[in-house]
Amino acid sequence: MDKKRIFSVEFIVTALVIIALIIIFIPKFLNTPKQAKECTVAANLSVLRSAIALYYADNDGNYPQGDVAKALVSGGYISKIPKSYSCGYHEASNKIVDSKDLKGDDTGEWAYKSDKVDDSSGRNQGEIWLNCTHKNSKGEVMSEF
Repeated sequence: MDKKRIFSVEFIVTALVIIALIIIFIPKFLNTPKQAKECTVAANLSVLRSAIALYYADNDGNYPQGDVAKALVSGGYISKIPKSYSCGYHEASNKIVDSKDLKGDDTGEWAYKSDKVDDSSGRNQGEIWLNCTHKNSKGEVMSEF
């Protein structure tokens, strides 16, 4: 074989390896921003749950009622209500809606169960969740975080 032909074969093999690596890794990099928002939602939800637990402990076993955001912020349990990123399915919001005032199961806002009365949420008193029925990158429904 002559040198030009060997160079061409090496070049083609190198190009194919690079193309294969691009095909493998590009989808992973494209999904990174979505996964980052999912992690942010989980972290924000954890912060809210901790703030509610602290409120509960400080208030003789009573959960916040009425304007939950105001109770948590003015009580010093959290500096501000974090946003509810639902990965492009809804607008980010820092609004907390009581489960009895929800307008559907897919608003993208934080939802909170303030009382013991059974409602369509099927949640327990004091529970907070992301009111979004879409699935994350792992195939989990976001309201089940």
